Amino acid sequence: MRLIKSLVVLMMFTWFLGCTDLDQLIGFDTATWKNDEYGCKNDRATLAAELMTRKGELLGLNSNKIKSLLGKPDRIELYKRSQRFMVYFIEPGETCPNYQPKEFTRNITIRFDALGRAKEVVLYNY
Repeated sequence: MRLIKSLVVLMMFTWFLGCTDLDQLIGFDTATWKNDEYGCKNDRATLAAELMTRKGELLGLNSNKIKSLLGKPDRIELYKRSQRFMVYFIEPGETCPNYQPKEFTRNITIRFDALGRAKEVVLYNY
């Protein structure tokens, strides 16, 4: 009987640990990412590959949690069926003083479903 109680307590403890929110991306320099708004400093270019290897940690998070991890998005796009896209520029965007117009600007786009959960993280490398 004692063994069963111990196992139940252990399972509940493990379940509670699995339900905790992600407070930070350990090993990822979020401060540098956040300080490079619109990719103007070009610091995000060095962090983009690392972020893409860890995109699984972002999936399922709500938009407020993504904003606390990566900062305010450079652009928000609305789409049909209440989908939303948060765009983070990797290279200088249109509001940067060193911006050079081109057809596409490299960016990471996070797609959210109608419930506000991150469903897809895509690196657009044009």
